[in-house]
Formats: sequence, structure tokens, C-alpha cells
Amino acid sequence: MMRGVGGTVVVDHQPYNSGGLASDTLFRENEFLPPTWQLVADDVTLSVSAVIDRIVFWGFYHFNSIPSGDEAFRLRLYDARPADGLPGNVVYESALSNPARNFTGRSIITSGAPAEFRFSSVLPTPMVIAAQTRYWLEIAQMGDLDSLFAWELSRSGELTGQALNNDVVGDWTYSTPITSDAAYQLIAAPEPSCVLILLACAISCVRSRRG
Repeated sequence: MMRGVGGTVVVDHQPYNSGGLASDTLFRENEFLPPTWQLVADDVTLSVSAVIDRIVFWGFYHFNSIPSGDEAFRLRLYDARPADGLPGNVVYESALSNPARNFTGRSIITSGAPAEFRFSSVLPTPMVIAAQTRYWLEIAQMGDLDSLFAWELSRSGELTGQALNNDVVGDWTYSTPITSDAAYQLIAAPEPSCVLILLACAISCVRSRRG
């Protein structure tokens, strides 16, 4: 972990600008194909429990389809289902409206050389992650047919791969090959007494449900 501005970076997957998976609830591959969707999630396990209040992530837009107006993302945290460890129940969800989007000065090494962007946002509601528990983090652009967002790859994490779901596979499945993670940072809130109380209560609830 490392100290960030206003908190501690508890997950740090730096971007690797070789590509990324579409993570978008509504897009069109080209004008001749019907609308479709795809969701992407990256697994998260922390050694120490944390309350996350900010997120940073990196991505790009295929065909440089950068939104000209408002933009919305959905952030979800899933537990891991017992059968196969893939995303199970949604344990946290938040909408990110117009997160700060800044061009990094780099291009993605893929068709059309789209621009790389760094996104950042304070979470409307803090996200609690219990220690030694596997979760899956999903970030998806919401409902913009004219824009195709892709969540950039990272090679600086655990390299445990990602999970994806779309209208072809019909359920969560592991990405293949498993050579990369998704590019993002989770930033934990400073620890005033109210945050510690929130963390303790949330972990207690998780443990009671499992019991």
C-alpha cells in the first residue's frame, strides 16, 4: 500500500497501453450490427480491510468515440460465487456521473491508436472491502450507444486475469488468455472514528451472513 492524496492506495494496477476489453452496457461494433453489451470485472483481495472512497481507472474509446456530453459509469462490487470463484452477488453498486477524464498524452497500441484517458471520482457512498475475501470489481460505461468504452489492461497487478459477460456467453467466464488485469487504483479513506465504525459494522454484517 502507498499513501495517496487524501488516502491510501490499496490496489495499484498501472495501465499497460496495449489494449483492453469493452466494458459498456450499450454499444455497436459497427453500423451494420445490432446494439450489444459486455461487462468486465477484475478480482480483488486485500490483506487488510479498507473503506474505499475514491477510484482511479484508465480506459479508451474504440474508434475514438469520445462522448461529447454527459457520461455515466456504473461501479459494482461482487462477491465470489462458491462454485467457480467468478462474480456472484452484487454487494455494492454506485453510479459515477461525469468522472474526471484526462488525456494522458499516450495512445493505445491497437487499431486506430485511440487516446488513453485517466478517470477519477469520489464515490458517492464508501465501498467496504473485508480482508482476505475475494471480490470482483466491475466498471462499465452506461447507456451511450454512440460510444464504445474499453477498460485498459494492466501488467502490474497479480496477473490473475479478468472475468467477462456478454450476450454471447450469457454468464460470467474467465478471459482468455490470463495475462493481464484491469487498470485501476482503489484509494482508501482516511480513518476518522466514523469510518472505522462503518468498517467494523460492515465486516460484522458480512460475517453474520456467512454464519
